[in-house]
Amino acid sequence: MPLRPPDSARRRAARLGDGIGPLGPVGDVAALRGVGLDPVGEVLGCVASTVAPPHHASCGHRGGGTAPVRLGGALLQGTAVPFPEREQLSLRTAVDRLRAEVVARDADGAVGVTVSIERRDGALREVVLAGTAVWARSAVRPARPFLTALSAADVAGSMRTGWAPVDLHVTAQVAVRHEDADVEQLDALVQARDARRRNLEIPGFTDLTNQLRASVRERLRVAARLVGADGVLVAPITVHTHRVECLTLIGRTDRLSFAVAWGSSLARFAVRSGGIAARPVLPLVDVSAVAR
Repeated sequence: MPLRPPDSARRRAARLGDGIGPLGPVGDVAALRGVGLDPVGEVLGCVASTVAPPHHASCGHRGGGTAPVRLGGALLQGTAVPFPEREQLSLRTAVDRLRAEVVARDADGAVGVTVSIERRDGALREVVLAGTAVWARSAVRPARPFLTALSAADVAGSMRTGWAPVDLHVTAQVAVRHEDADVEQLDALVQARDARRRNLEIPGFTDLTNQLRASVRERLRVAARLVGADGVLVAPITVHTHRVECLTLIGRTDRLSFAVAWGSSLARFAVRSGGIAARPVLPLVDVSAVAR
């Protein structure tokens, strides 16, 4: 899309700011403008919703041998709604509202997006996304505004090396594993008061966590590919684990874990050659004057 006329209100807002929200520290503003991005102001995306606990139908273990890890398959308690999809939809709503604010300000993207998730009154969860909207000084504007959790300095650095921000992704996943005899025995040792026995690995729980984290990372990679990105930077993954009653083997228990992960996707682009070469030493005096 071609640029607007130089005297447009959008261009003046990008240059001067419109007084709504901070433009960020001076260093961040300078870093963004160094790669052709002008900060416009703060944008927000919020959603407040009730949180229903996940409830799995079955761990899939019938007894005997090592219990498998079952990914997905968990439902919202009392409903037929898959928990990962419902959780992801709720969080994605905040992302969509953030993008809507970027569009409303006629900006081309938002950088430095932070995610705040707080529980209020037990069953109420508030998700707030905040970032800095930017306008691109380019002959071609992106067809869809980009979102990224990368800081202003990181965005500037990535763009100088041929990586452009694309989108902010969120995914959720659930995994369940039956507590078989081996797990129960090791768990009992960990819970014992003997401190020498506390540093014991429980392989079944390690497997549960590894498969859960690998699944959410793969879901983020798939989401990045769907928007044409070449890679995704994954933020720390949040994992919660609970002990629940096994519905397959009466009187036994399962471990139910669910994870939420955020990621910022990037796409490669060609970088013009012939940039300014950096000097290993910067003289503080006029070298020519000293030579004379």
